[in-house]
Amino acid sequence: NSVTIGTLDSWLAPRFNWKDILSNNIFGIDIDLFATELASVNLALRSITKTEKLPLILDENIFCKNSLFHNYDSILGESEGFDFVVGNPPYVLGDNIEEEEKQKLSDEFSEVYKSEADYCFYFIKKGIELLKEGGRLGFIVARYFMKAHYGSDLRDYILNQCKILEIIDFGNIDVFEGIGSRCCIFIVEKTSEIPDSHKIQVTKVTSRKIKVSKERIFIEILNLEKLIQSELEGKTVNLGGFYKNQSELTSEPWILTLPKKEEIYNKCKENIHLLRL
Repeated sequence: NSVTIGTLDSWLAPRFNWKDILSNNIFGIDIDLFATELASVNLALRSITKTEKLPLILDENIFCKNSLFHNYDSILGESEGFDFVVGNPPYVLGDNIEEEEKQKLSDEFSEVYKSEADYCFYFIKKGIELLKEGGRLGFIVARYFMKAHYGSDLRDYILNQCKILEIIDFGNIDVFEGIGSRCCIFIVEKTSEIPDSHKIQVTKVTSRKIKVSKERIFIEILNLEKLIQSELEGKTVNLGGFYKNQSELTSEPWILTLPKKEEIYNKCKENIHLLRL
């Protein structure tokens, strides 16, 4: 059985001052006022013991703003960027973005902008921009950026800016009911040096009965493997998967399949080109 987040919390709590962390190390932003207030209350509750009174809402740390266009200078101060950026960007197709908003996105994200692109494309770009060297981003997003023709510039940007640590691909499984988007969990590390030998861990989830261990994602993003290895060893769920050399990826659609399947795909692709001749 996998360890629950609550168990992980109980192990971490005595080793860290949660009040300090909430005041100085955690910042959140959402365009939905209710979401920001709910996050503030949840964080506040986490920081107190049973004998303490509920502290004030964390107005200085949780903001109700459009995170794509927010100026983060006042938060970062002299820091070069955030250590970690995590999120679940909105599921909005390019066709559903108003023209006025598209113009703003085009001006702000010209390097990766495409009129057909999903809204999450710009959150990925913004999230990576906000990281410091060595910082990590973990998003659960629509998976279309990996294959869509209009995602080529974003794919190129990711490959030049980051080591892709892990992709958990849910394929055709509906992770969020009613959304209609196919999702993946995408974890990267911002770095100026990407060795040719770097491999991406790829996990393909093929059944709703299989559950991704929350601890595994949490640990991967925060890079706490060595710190709590002895506590979690043998307790997290291993879904299996394979590794893909990042150096093999380009701005072309990412084909993340088992090596044998990729070989078949490439042969089919070659034959299609031959027939066209």
